[in-house]
Amino acid sequence: VYMIINGFSNYWSFQYLSWSIPFWFFAPVRIAIPATILAGGYVYLLYWHLCGNPWLLGLWDFIGHPQWPGYIEILRDGALLYFVLAACVFLLFSAYTEIPRLRRIMHKAN
Repeated sequence: VYMIINGFSNYWSFQYLSWSIPFWFFAPVRIAIPATILAGGYVYLLYWHLCGNPWLLGLWDFIGHPQWPGYIEILRDGALLYFVLAACVFLLFSAYTEIPRLRRIMHKAN
């Protein structure tokens, strides 16, 4: 459900939803590793850029950095694309597995 909500969110909420990175170790490895690299890399590089320090020890200056470097935007867009595609795959897989089950239940009810 998280991947679906995050995948269909806008850029503003995507940044805040990406803070859940520490909880992704509950996900299967093939999902958790790309999500952690993409979203974690985006959040870290963005904060490095806004703080001006790789240890994130600088002052937060969002207003002073209105234009983000291209690599941060590319990483953000790649992470968002990953979540959108994952959300679509999860929804299609759920429909593929649940529709036959619902048909069997409806058939038994009639």
